[in-house]
Amino acid sequence: MVSLFRRLVNKFDFELLKGGSVALFLKIGGTILLYFLTILITNSKGAAVYGNFAFFITTTKVLSILILFGADTASLRVIARNIKNLGGAEVVEVLKKSYLIVFGTGLLMLLAILLLQSKIQSTFGFESYYLYYLLFASVCFGIVKLNAQFFRGAKKIAAYGIIEFISISFFCLLGVGFYLLFYDNFRIKQLIIIYSLSVLITALVSGTIWIKSSKIKLKEVVNSLVGTKAKELSSFFWFSFSFLLATSVSMFSFWLAQFLLKWYHGAAEVGIYDIASRLCMFITLPLFAVTAIIAPKLSENYAKGDMVKFNNVVRQGTLISVLLGSPVAIVLFLFPEFALSIFGEDFISGAIALKVLIIGYFVNMASGPLSIALQMSKHEKVFRNIVLISAFCSTITGLLLIPTYNILGAVLAYVCFVSVGSFLNILMYWKLFRRNSLS
Repeated sequence: MVSLFRRLVNKFDFELLKGGSVALFLKIGGTILLYFLTILITNSKGAAVYGNFAFFITTTKVLSILILFGADTASLRVIARNIKNLGGAEVVEVLKKSYLIVFGTGLLMLLAILLLQSKIQSTFGFESYYLYYLLFASVCFGIVKLNAQFFRGAKKIAAYGIIEFISISFFCLLGVGFYLLFYDNFRIKQLIIIYSLSVLITALVSGTIWIKSSKIKLKEVVNSLVGTKAKELSSFFWFSFSFLLATSVSMFSFWLAQFLLKWYHGAAEVGIYDIASRLCMFITLPLFAVTAIIAPKLSENYAKGDMVKFNNVVRQGTLISVLLGSPVAIVLFLFPEFALSIFGEDFISGAIALKVLIIGYFVNMASGPLSIALQMSKHEKVFRNIVLISAFCSTITGLLLIPTYNILGAVLAYVCFVSVGSFLNILMYWKLFRRNSLS
């Protein structure tokens, strides 16, 4: 056992450790801020209001993925390969095309809302203000994700971590805190407005910092936008499309579970399910932190044709994730009621569901960062197919089980998604590289 451990940690990439440690620290900080915000809402308003707020945030993230159309992941790969020339023409091009896609798809969604507003409201029961704040927050969130990936591709992990993990939760917590200083109570509309403004502030600040730090002249970007040819934009559009399917389908599966819970059992059940998912995030914190630095390193090593370093990065990322995530999984599995009780008595009923969900998150963590490895090695279409198969299995499971088994059905649908996805990731990674995530 000792010899195996020594073999696994041999020649550890200290850039990976340094970048991963910074990202982990920031991810933990962002998670703590998010938990403070969640406890503030749940303890004062209960599971129902929090469930509606959680559903708004999840829907915002789903729409932002559609608005991005995969441009965030596509730009990450391009920037990682041009890290020594961040102010160069290729980076300016990807910046320009990415923003064009975001604003273009956002405009199309606005037109769709204007044309179908009454139909959407009657089908889903949304108020008119809800739809417009949803679109506004989604466009801003898409810009935030885009800016975060720019920093990630440039290996500026501290800036990436602050934008990705901390900023929105910080501004949102600050906004709710200030609101409660002047008013005794708040409703879901006030929470939605505060969240939307928090995303807007993060988008503006992160975009300004990126342009200044990369030494890109804003005038060059604007001039380049005017001269953009449809053919150039079209090629980047379809390049991004493969990444869109991979990211949107997985997020859609999570949203669908929340939607079915809300439809059949009410907003309170969505709140309990969301809290259980947020607790499980502690298990995959190391994996998320490691992937922050892994993605650009994998893209860089693959572009150089250095598959030894490429496989070493995957192996080391998996090892770090398992070593740091396993103790958290064990503690949560042993004390689910205590963990849920922090958010109020309304949430303790989700203890069994939390245990099942922990198994799913552990499977996801133990399989390692293979999804990122496939996307950064020009096998995004393979990963897209894996996600589609996993989402199909998860959707069928959710449609069959959620109406009858409530939160447990939603949890089983997620476990189905990650189990099928992890198995196929391992299988395809072995087929393509003749390696597993620990070899």
